[in-house]
Amino acid sequence: MRWIIFIAFYFLIDIYAFQAVRTISKNPWWQGTYIFVTILVLIGLAYELTFLGSGKMMRPPQMYLFGIFLMIFVPKLFL
Repeated sequence: MRWIIFIAFYFLIDIYAFQAVRTISKNPWWQGTYIFVTILVLIGLAYELTFLGSGKMMRPPQMYLFGIFLMIFVPKLFL
C-alpha cells in the first residue's frame, strides 16, 4: 500500500517521457527498446526488493540494479 504513490508518480513520469521519445523518434524500434528497457529494469528492481531484499544491507547486485534504475529514472525527471 505504501508504494502506490511512488508507482503512480513513476508511471506518470514514464508516460510523459515516452511521449517525448515518440515525438523525437518516429522509429518503432526506438519506442520498443524504450518500453523493453523500462519494463526490464522495473521487473528486476521489483524482484530484487521483494524476494531477495530481506537483509539490512544492500548486496552488490541490488546496488547495481538500483543504480541502473536511477540512471534511467533521473533523466526522465528532467524531461
